[in-house]
Amino acid sequence: MARRGAGEGTIYRHQRGGWAGTVQVGIGEDGQRNRRTVYDRTRAGVQRKLDELRHRAASGSWADSGSLRLGEFLEAWLRDSAAPRVRASTLAYYERVLAPAREILGGVALRSLSPMNVQALLRQLQEKGTSPRGRQMTYTVLRTALRDAVRMMLLAANPMDAVSRPRAPRPEIQALDADQTRALLAAARGDSLEALYAMAVATGIRLGELLGLRWGDIDLEAAAVQVRRAAVEGRRGGDVTFAEPKTSRSRRQVDLSAFTIAALRRHRDRLGATPHPSLLVFTSAEGLPIRRSNLHRRSWKPLLLRAGLPDFRFHALRHTAATLALEAGVHPKIVQERLGHSSIALTLDTYSHAVPTLGRDAAERLDALLGS
Repeated sequence: MARRGAGEGTIYRHQRGGWAGTVQVGIGEDGQRNRRTVYDRTRAGVQRKLDELRHRAASGSWADSGSLRLGEFLEAWLRDSAAPRVRASTLAYYERVLAPAREILGGVALRSLSPMNVQALLRQLQEKGTSPRGRQMTYTVLRTALRDAVRMMLLAANPMDAVSRPRAPRPEIQALDADQTRALLAAARGDSLEALYAMAVATGIRLGELLGLRWGDIDLEAAAVQVRRAAVEGRRGGDVTFAEPKTSRSRRQVDLSAFTIAALRRHRDRLGATPHPSLLVFTSAEGLPIRRSNLHRRSWKPLLLRAGLPDFRFHALRHTAATLALEAGVHPKIVQERLGHSSIALTLDTYSHAVPTLGRDAAERLDALLGS
């Protein structure tokens, strides 16, 4: 029989070992008290969990999970959990990929959500013509949200764990070849953003990181740039702000090529005076931070037309920098560091299939070493 710990009130030893505790977290729709029971190996662990539940009950924050619907939970999760820890653009993306789940399963009680509900959601998305990648991302973000529900003890287990992640073909890497890259740079010569395009194809620095560069980040004599921040646009036309780069590895130094240094010098000369280190390197004609949408419409698309190139996304320049470097024989570890990837495995997984000559080069090098 379970025994209460002396003086602990709602905390007691559990008959199977360890400790348990019970707390009231609200009143259900039927007028009955909603009680929650928590378990832990230690008394202190149970006390921490009960304190957390009491705090939520007192603040009204997700306390009554008995009547909580999935749609309500996802709305609260986006507002209280996701919003403080991700960028505005990422939050907007989460809202978009979770919209089908909120529409189709929003009325299902959170505690009653089952793997079959999730499978039905994915099936309906497929029937509506949602792409495999779209279904995959809905699955991924929903799983993340429900993992937080488990952590907050609103669910005993994550129903997503019993559902297989939808399969999606590997997205095709879109990159310019060497001839196309030369055509792009030639068309950009004299453009007010010539140096931005030169840096993009030579370094693989992300667009947000390029738009966040200040003159103090660039050392033309040492031929290097320090990536310290990224420009982030507010939701629905909000102001441009600046934040830490995407990952810890993204905060990095990148060596610059001679043609990039030359483009940056021309860019600086156009300003007519030595810019202050705190000023942005790339700005609008009014000296304001550049918005991505404006860059794509007013500069990038016209540049592609002048160069006679297909309708590439700007992000293709990052892939271009990686594939050209690998084709030139640059070690993948160096490519990883220049791109700011979190691991060399990510770099190789992303680009090795896009550079088929790597395998042939490896075979030829082995022949040169061991062949007779």
